[in-house]
Amino acid sequence: MRIITIFLLLFVLPLTIWASDPVNINYPVEGDPVPTFMFELEKGNIQSINDYNNKTVLLVFFATWCSYCRAELPVIQKEIWETYGGNEHFKLLVIGREHNRNDIEKFMSENQFTFPVVPDTKREIFSLFAAQNIPRSYLIDKNGKIVKMMIGYQKSEFKKLKKQIKAELEINP
Repeated sequence: MRIITIFLLLFVLPLTIWASDPVNINYPVEGDPVPTFMFELEKGNIQSINDYNNKTVLLVFFATWCSYCRAELPVIQKEIWETYGGNEHFKLLVIGREHNRNDIEKFMSENQFTFPVVPDTKREIFSLFAAQNIPRSYLIDKNGKIVKMMIGYQKSEFKKLKKQIKAELEINP
């Protein structure tokens, strides 16, 4: 009996913990195709990320309570949306993790954000990309491939992201 208990503790339990660890899930990284998902940009307007093929897309996951997200979103408004929002070859999707449409609309109004925001009430979209950590951004090229990934908000990384967006739009006008 003691041998079985030792075997379970040494081999089976660690294997079970490892298998359930979300770190071991194969989430997309740079170079991977973007996972396919549906979203409701406006009430009743269901779209697919595939509808944005042939466009450069910046996908940003946030939550209203996240301090790093609250630091990043005004920069996205000013330096990304106000610069590229009118470009027909660019799309910005900001996704509110675990927020409903009413929460998002209130938050957008209070902060005077004008970029498009999608509710992800049950983390269905977010769970295709990660288990945790926001803000989280993915730059997707016109072929649907992730060309830049950013976790958290750091000014130096954000500058690199802006450069990459500009380069993508110059390559694929």
